[in-house]
Amino acid sequence: MTLAYPGKKCTLYKHIARDAFFGALGDSEFELKIRERKPATMDDAVRVAQRFEMFRQVADTSSVRHKFNSQVF
Repeated sequence: MTLAYPGKKCTLYKHIARDAFFGALGDSEFELKIRERKPATMDDAVRVAQRFEMFRQVADTSSVRHKFNSQVF
């Protein structure tokens, strides 16, 4: 963002950075979940995305563990 828009930063700068982050996600469902949280800045959006990624990993691990346990019994 600094290279693309040098100079004084304004609120529009933060919105452009945030929207560019959304576009770079490449997953419309994931993007929608983050947008629902209404992050004000790209930093806020990144924090929300990291939390959702953590939740997704925990859920994936839990489902694999559940599948493994059900096959054992």
